[in-house]
Amino acid sequence: MSLKCIRNTMPGSAAASCLPQWPKDVGIIAMEVYFPAQFVDQAELEAFDGVSAGKYTVGLGQARMGFCSDREDINSLCLTVGLRGTHMKHAYDFYKPDMVSEYPVVDGKQSIECYLSALDRCYAVYRNKVHAQWQREKSFNLEDFGFLAFHSPYCKLVQKDIKPENTYFDRDVEKAFMKASAELFEAKTKASLLISNQNGNMYTPSVYGCLASIIALHSPQQLAGSPLDKIVSSLCDLKARLDSRRKVSPAVFSENMKLREETHHLASYIPRGSVEELFPGTWYLTRVDDKHRREYARCANIDDFPLEARQRVSNKSTEHMVSPGTTKSPCVPASVRVPET
Repeated sequence: MSLKCIRNTMPGSAAASCLPQWPKDVGIIAMEVYFPAQFVDQAELEAFDGVSAGKYTVGLGQARMGFCSDREDINSLCLTVGLRGTHMKHAYDFYKPDMVSEYPVVDGKQSIECYLSALDRCYAVYRNKVHAQWQREKSFNLEDFGFLAFHSPYCKLVQKDIKPENTYFDRDVEKAFMKASAELFEAKTKASLLISNQNGNMYTPSVYGCLASIIALHSPQQLAGSPLDKIVSSLCDLKARLDSRRKVSPAVFSENMKLREETHHLASYIPRGSVEELFPGTWYLTRVDDKHRREYARCANIDDFPLEARQRVSNKSTEHMVSPGTTKSPCVPASVRVPET
């Protein structure tokens, strides 16, 4: 392998020195984000749930929430996107002791504390490593980052990230630090919250959604020279695809949630949700047999249509905009069976 002198391009990398030349065009060159084809407006949901105005839109910083009918589950989502990631911490802040229930048990205050303390400790370790590698007097700080993307349980929590430990629940300190960091938040983090604001908490893929949001809201020229400029084109239509989703009423959303609660654990079950409302190329659940084995099928892809029909689908961009990733899908069978774990 040849050696070449390269300059330091990002915090944490080695200072300018002779290092092995990095192979060209190796790494992440594209990203795809999948979200359900329908959403509920959070302001309307506030009124429907009988809570105070602003509880979701201001308190959570969320405008819309995407959701799945009984036609989609974790397996179909992974089949559609093909990307997964996991993280675990030994704390009973968010867990699922009752597998019959559709929902986990959440200790809200402890969950927030776990999130903020984990971030504090990760940043402290990272900062120390950067200082050790730089070996110079210049102090490393948040200004050295091009962007700051976080795991995003809800938008407002991300905005509270910059705050000293032991003051997590001090409202006066919170307001002071949010005000002091407002300019930094606008410049480096706000763009990352597009999907969180429009779709809600995606749990594991949340941080990847924030990365995708940054890329989607910046032009190739704005990201030129950064590690992100290679994958900009794969997400350039993300905002348009979010806007192409179907809006449903809070009542319909509530009916879907009730249906999932009542049926998610059933055997010998055929889902009732409409397949026609899914995006082209989406995998969906067709049935659960008496042994809890799940079977899936895939909606027709835009490339599967005759040319005339393909043009009609493309022209209906305001209804369902097709993800660029769905036109280049791997060769997989039209249906699969997944045992329930």
